Amino acid sequence: MEIGGTHSSLGLLHPLMDQIRFFGALRRFKPDIVHVNPSLGLKSVLRDGMFISQAVFFGSPIVVFFHGWDKSFEAILEKRWLFLFRRVYFKASTLVVLASSFQSKLLQWDVKGPVRLATTTVSSDLVYGFSIEDKLAAMRDESTLSVLFLARLARDKGALESMEAISKLRLEGHPIRITVAGDGEDMAEVKAFARLHDPGGHYIDVVGDVRGDEKKQLLASHHIYSFPSTYGEGMPTSVLEAMAFGMAVVTCPVGGIKDFFVEPDMGVIVAHRNSDDVAAGIKRLIADPDSLYRIAEANHDYANRNFMAPNAARFLMSCYAELADHTIGDLST
Repeated sequence: MEIGGTHSSLGLLHPLMDQIRFFGALRRFKPDIVHVNPSLGLKSVLRDGMFISQAVFFGSPIVVFFHGWDKSFEAILEKRWLFLFRRVYFKASTLVVLASSFQSKLLQWDVKGPVRLATTTVSSDLVYGFSIEDKLAAMRDESTLSVLFLARLARDKGALESMEAISKLRLEGHPIRITVAGDGEDMAEVKAFARLHDPGGHYIDVVGDVRGDEKKQLLASHHIYSFPSTYGEGMPTSVLEAMAFGMAVVTCPVGGIKDFFVEPDMGVIVAHRNSDDVAAGIKRLIADPDSLYRIAEANHDYANRNFMAPNAARFLMSCYAELADHTIGDLST
């Protein structure tokens, strides 16, 4: 049973109703395991902390899986509210994070239970029917390289920096274009940049939110994924999806990316979220087409081995099984 969400017609009553529904579910179903998916941010920590406290009251074993991690909130928490965070979140039986740096921080905060390292996943349905061989053949025939940004249009994600980088490369004479997909608070600024720098729509295409087949087509038809994010990422799913579709990646070393990303085998790590660094990273990739083809094939293979949904399901099942074994052992003693 799943409870909790970010959208509801109840407005301000929505969080309260989630807590009431959760209380009712605990009392009625008496679950063997409660799984909570917070992010390390103020709203999520408060809401999901209440879920955890209810589960503790009912005696249910708890798995807490942090899907996001805001470094600025981490600093506030560490300075002012760490004792409360410990009293609530460290009651969990198992903690799961998406980056070794988050794991190290929890251990530094003296967590007593196990902290396990996981990854996000790529939907098998999304990549169904995709052929890396067909993509490589098409890449060799195309004269213009296509760069994709596909994420929420928030300032720290790097959409504007990606567009600026492509504009600079175009001025240098490189045959390159960019598609910006996603929605968010920076949409007006993204569209304004496109109108100012490419009024004819020759090399900047802002397509908004994409899903399903439209999203799959974008991932399959583009060559480089630009994601110079300094946002509070856990393990950005969009990077994993881009790799699964045979794209070289230009990104910052945020969250779990730095735990697996090998440069230059998978693409380019840029130290800062600015257009000069992004342009330089993309230029490194397009300077050697044969290397770009090798990266495309290698990223596709790596994602298929490590990031597909069945792998994550097996990981979570191992967490649940381990917790169930401990619970049975406690009952038998």
